[in-house]
Amino acid sequence: MLEWIHVSGVGVVGSFLLWELDQLGVEFSWDDVESPLNAWEVSTGGILPYPDGDPSPYAAAYRFWRDDVALRPVLAPYLEPVRVLHALKSRSARSRAEQWALLAEAPRGVRLWQEPTTGWQLNVQEFVVFTRRHFQARRVQPTEVTDVPGYRVTQVWCRGVGDPRARPVPVWGWQLAVELTPTASSPLWAGAHRFALHFSDPVSSLTRLYLQPVATVGHLWWAGTDKRLQRQPQREDARAEAQVARFKQVVTDLFGGWLEATYHTHIGQGWRPQARSAPWRGVACVEVNAKLLIAAPLGRNGVQRGPLVARDIAALLCA
Repeated sequence: MLEWIHVSGVGVVGSFLLWELDQLGVEFSWDDVESPLNAWEVSTGGILPYPDGDPSPYAAAYRFWRDDVALRPVLAPYLEPVRVLHALKSRSARSRAEQWALLAEAPRGVRLWQEPTTGWQLNVQEFVVFTRRHFQARRVQPTEVTDVPGYRVTQVWCRGVGDPRARPVPVWGWQLAVELTPTASSPLWAGAHRFALHFSDPVSSLTRLYLQPVATVGHLWWAGTDKRLQRQPQREDARAEAQVARFKQVVTDLFGGWLEATYHTHIGQGWRPQARSAPWRGVACVEVNAKLLIAAPLGRNGVQRGPLVARDIAALLCA
């Protein structure tokens, strides 16, 4: 009997999965409920480099990007190589830092380090919209597809924080567009590619911040912070505004001599799904049976792991 796949939820992982199924020549359909509680609409799209010997799922995902995904023509309009920089007091603060190159000294005892290999930025918003438009003819109403004559139907749920079976923890974050221009002596622009900059709040070193390029939009970067766990996904407007104000102050204090920043006014908010239990980490699905696969929550970086998870799901479906 022929296989028919129905994908429910086409954000980041769902988009990569549709392209995998299309490449394999598998018949499929898809739906999406257009929930405002999603990650892709405010995703910054960062793909971080890892050394070859690293056994983690994120290192494996980076190698898959490097050796396969970044070479795919369909991604070319939405993907940009970047230099990945870290502003830290010492390389020893991060386990992956042995090969980082010291570029410059910043105020407050912070040093600027560069990773030796290339990272990428994906314009997630444009990529997801393009994917949905490309496969529009295969879209159906958001109801369960249970029977297609002549086919064995399997459903795949890529529903993010809206997945009641995986019961993920919502990870809230904010995103803000910013235009950056360099000063004459800025080391941030000293390279062939734009920079993606990761740093911490000097007052609270556990508060991770970033400036990541909006891929293929040469004058824009995404400003944002790391994560905040919630019991239920909900907007936190006051918190977002306070964090943006603090972000602006930190950027001025640390990098004011290297760049000028003009911030846009709209603050986006999004929710990534984080797994509740450790056994789900590094796997593609949290539930597999004859008729249903549920994609594992990817709370840390769904863009980095998304293509590899989609490949693994497609392999399960077509085994």
